[in-house]
Amino acid sequence: MSADPLDLLVGGAGPAGLTLALQAAAHGASVRVVERRADPARPSRALVVHPRTLEVLRPLGVTDELLARGDPAPAVRLHLGRREVEARLGAFPLEDTAFPFLLFVSQSAVEEALAGALARQGVEVERGVELTDVADCTGTAVARVRRRSVAEFVDCRYLAGCDGSASRVRAELGVAWRGAPYREEVVLADLELAGDLEAGRSHAAAARSGVVFVFALGEGAPWRLLATRPAGPDRGRPGQPLGPVRREELQAILDGARLGAVVTAVRWSARVPLEHRLASRYRRGPAFLVGDAAHVHSPAGGQGMNTGIQDAANLGWKLAFAAAAPAG
Repeated sequence: MSADPLDLLVGGAGPAGLTLALQAAAHGASVRVVERRADPARPSRALVVHPRTLEVLRPLGVTDELLARGDPAPAVRLHLGRREVEARLGAFPLEDTAFPFLLFVSQSAVEEALAGALARQGVEVERGVELTDVADCTGTAVARVRRRSVAEFVDCRYLAGCDGSASRVRAELGVAWRGAPYREEVVLADLELAGDLEAGRSHAAAARSGVVFVFALGEGAPWRLLATRPAGPDRGRPGQPLGPVRREELQAILDGARLGAVVTAVRWSARVPLEHRLASRYRRGPAFLVGDAAHVHSPAGGQGMNTGIQDAANLGWKLAFAAAAPAG
């Protein structure tokens, strides 16, 4: 533990944690980011970036890369029983933004762009390092991080739990997690498909079990399936993926939506039980909760990643300024 405390320790390297670290570092704070996952690659759950998110990321040098990697006006075919309707998603008649559209881009691409910008600020994500304990929050924060069997105590002016809906930091702070599960769950899969689906465009349909989307945004396969259905009896840890999903179940989802597609290969699949919850407080002393550690809800509005990024961008510069302020 160093004599001169770190300005900010961030636990979690998802979009919220990376944005918080990037904003704080860009305003002069000393920052460390620790992430339990050793491998940065993981299947994306979020696929949409909103105009305000693009606005807050532009000063951090991230927006141009996202625009280059995303699609601001994806072609979508709506399947309504026997009818099919062509549409383009994303455009908004907004005059007060440079980005009057929804940008369809994977969460993994967002994380890569943020991590790259953070590295240019001289901060590398410390992967395979877990924030396990918050020992003290009376003045500065003292946290314990662990890499394999080696523990380290970190003295920091501020600590941020950006470690998702099952937040270890939130539990360590003793913050209540209020809310309830939804009756629905989401099924995700990256698929290779044969049949009638036109390549290069996304498809949407309504089935008796829920809504079915097939996006031309797969990772490791051409297609990403996102479908809602009644939640199963095994809910696991809400918000955390369970799986894999049997190929027969995935085929039944497509058949129920009458999409005329046949699953020929499954590269990855999971089901995600959903919940709506809110932390009873976002701060305890010098420790903060950000993103999914602070609030989770249905992904139907495409808000989760966006609210996390916007929360973090707003908090990051404030913590940097507070850390630089004279004592007292």
